[in-house]
Amino acid sequence: MKILLCYEKIPETMNAVSEILSENGFDCEIMHYENSESLQKYLRKNDIGALVSSENRVLSRCKNPTVPKVFVASDYCCLQKLSAKCDLYTVPSHELSFDFINSGATDKNVSITGIPICKSITTLTDKKTACKNIGINGEKPVFAVFTQGASGREVRTTVNSVLLLCKETRVILAVADSGEKTYYSSLYCKDRDVYVIEEKHNGSLCISASDAVFTVARAEMSTAVARACKSLILLHSATARYKENASFFDKRGIGFCGKTAADNASYAGRLLESVRLKHNMTEAQKKYIPTDTDQLFLKNFYTFSEKF
Repeated sequence: MKILLCYEKIPETMNAVSEILSENGFDCEIMHYENSESLQKYLRKNDIGALVSSENRVLSRCKNPTVPKVFVASDYCCLQKLSAKCDLYTVPSHELSFDFINSGATDKNVSITGIPICKSITTLTDKKTACKNIGINGEKPVFAVFTQGASGREVRTTVNSVLLLCKETRVILAVADSGEKTYYSSLYCKDRDVYVIEEKHNGSLCISASDAVFTVARAEMSTAVARACKSLILLHSATARYKENASFFDKRGIGFCGKTAADNASYAGRLLESVRLKHNMTEAQKKYIPTDTDQLFLKNFYTFSEKF
């Protein structure tokens, strides 16, 4: 079966799904959606066995009734109307099943799998090795602050709060691109406890090196942190899906989202010192974030593919 993985705005989930399926014998193609005409043309010419997407807009543009459709949730919320009728819906948690059903998912076709994430941020190592590879002292507490999706003000106040409230803590500032690296390297050039590194190709290394990870609630990154049982501290974001993800994590104790950057820094420090607080967060992460998503997704996809 040849699978078309199509996205318009959210490529991360399709990349992760491609990894899972390709490693298990499926022929996968990833396509960026541009318009309905180009999608229909591609479906006709390439004998596609199934269309997979995490975006209803893409799935609803598939007008070929003989092509089965699969919706893969990319967030811990459903902000889109699922008007495209799919043969399989994979969702992140049993706690959210009714949210997706109320948004249009067909009840009998809903499966709980968790959110697929790429191996580039799940291939972890021990803290000592990771810190050595980055070039920092791993004997002291290390906090990683990921800038992607956060405003410059949020990043600056977070780093400054950590430096002020969590003495002796090293900060890895994982930036989105070379422009940010130049900016933050200049901004913190006099702070020996701040190490600026590009997130690309270094995401799992930064997670491995850290005792706590500060990030906006990007589903892929937050899921990777939770699976690693690292302290998850959620930065504020104006993006609707990130705000909803943060609410899901915070309400269940999977992560912490304070009202201010100082609240976040203070709580991260408390997690370092309190075995009870850290245990509670770790147990919540284990309870609500599946660690066997690849197997669950593959099992459901095999069942789905056998029908066609």
